[in-house]
Amino acid sequence: MKVQCNYYEHSWPNYPNKFYCCEVRSQQIVDDQELEFIGNHLNCKTSNDVTFIYFCNCNLNKLPKNLSKVFPNLNIIVISYSKLKTICKNDLSGFKKLKIFSCCNNDIEFVPGNLFEDLRCLEWITFYINKKLKIIEPNLLNKLENLKCVHLEKNLNHNIEFTVWNSPTSTLDEVKNDLAEKFFALDLPSVKDFIMKQKDPLKELKKYLTKVKTTKANEKILKLKNEITKDSIQNDLLGDLKKFLQNENVKDFKIIIGSKEFMVHKFLLAARSPTLAETFSENPDAESLKLIDITEEMFEKILKFLYTDELPGEAGMNYVQLFGAAGRLQIIELKNFAVEKILENISNLNALELLTMANRYKNDELIHAAFEEVKKKYPEIPFKDDWSKDPERIKKVIEALRKKEEAIKRAESEFKSLLI
Repeated sequence: MKVQCNYYEHSWPNYPNKFYCCEVRSQQIVDDQELEFIGNHLNCKTSNDVTFIYFCNCNLNKLPKNLSKVFPNLNIIVISYSKLKTICKNDLSGFKKLKIFSCCNNDIEFVPGNLFEDLRCLEWITFYINKKLKIIEPNLLNKLENLKCVHLEKNLNHNIEFTVWNSPTSTLDEVKNDLAEKFFALDLPSVKDFIMKQKDPLKELKKYLTKVKTTKANEKILKLKNEITKDSIQNDLLGDLKKFLQNENVKDFKIIIGSKEFMVHKFLLAARSPTLAETFSENPDAESLKLIDITEEMFEKILKFLYTDELPGEAGMNYVQLFGAAGRLQIIELKNFAVEKILENISNLNALELLTMANRYKNDELIHAAFEEVKKKYPEIPFKDDWSKDPERIKKVIEALRKKEEAIKRAESEFKSLLI
C-alpha cells in the first residue's frame, strides 16, 4: 500500500540533536498492509537515515507490520490523532534502538505490561489523552533501566506524569513501584473486569501480586480476591447452565413460538422472568406455553441469555424487537441493554413505533428520546409535552397532516390543469 509522506529535520525536547523525520499525515491505512512510503528524501538521504516516524490524523487501527524493515534505525515513534486502538509487544519488535514512544489522542483501551519488554533503550513514554484507556498493567516499566519521562495525563482513568532528568529526586525503582501502585489503584473495576475475562482469573490475580511490590497495592489486590473467587464460582455455575442448554434429556417444559417448539427448564425460566414465573404459578400443571408477539429468532437469543448471561450484540440485531420481548417477559438486564443500544442509533429508527413501545413498557428514557425524534421529523406540528404519553394521538395528528398535504397537492394539480 502506497502512502504519501514528507521528510524533514525535527527536534525533540531535551534532546540536543535533530532527528531525520518521516511524516505521514491524513492517510487511510489498511490493517496488515505493508506500506510503501512515497516522498522525496533530503540531501541524498535514504530510509536508513530516518530516525523519527510521525503518524498524524491517519486512520490507523494498528502499527504497520513492515515499519521496522523500511526504517530500521528508528529512535522515535509518534502516533497522534490516528484512531489507534491496540498496541502489543509484537507491534514494536524490531525497534531495538527506540528511545521515544508517543501515542497521543488515540483510542487505546489497554496497555499490556510486556509492551516495552525488549526495548531496553527506551527513555520517554507518552500515552497522553487516550480517553478510552482503562488499564495499564503494573509491570509496564519494570525492565526499562534508562527511563526518563512518562506522560499519562488526561486519560479515562489515569492522570500521571513523572520526569527524571539530571537530578532525580528518587531512584528509578522507587518511581516504578509508585507508578505501578497508581496504575492499579486508579481503576479497580476495570482491572477486575480484565482479570475475570481470563481463562483462569485466580491465576491472573497471582500475577498481579508479583508485578506490584508496594504494600498498599498488594492490599488492594488481596481485597479483590474474595470478589473474584465469588465471581469465578458464579462463572462455574454459568458454565453448568450452558451445559443444561445443550442437554435435551432433562428439559421439562415446552415453549411454542409460531410453528417452532423450544424445550426448556421450567425452574430456570421462572427464576429469570417474573412474567413466566407468574404464568407458571397460575397453571402449575401445564406442560407447554404459547407465546405470541415474539419471533422464533428473537426467542432463541433470549433463551441463550437466560442460560448463559451472554448479551446478544451481533450485526443486524433488531434491538427494538429485543426491547419489546424483554419488556414483556420482564427481563430487566436484557431490556436495559436493548435501551442502551437503541439510544445509540435512535435517529435511524421508526421513532413513532418506538414511542408506542416505550409507553407500553413505561421506559421514560426511551419515551423522551423517541418523542424528540418525532418532533424533529415533523417540525410543522406544534407538539405539546403531554403528547409524549399519547402516541395514538400523535398518529392521528400525523395522519391528518398527511391528508391535508395530499388534499393541497390535489387542489394545486386541479388548479394547474384548469390553466392549460
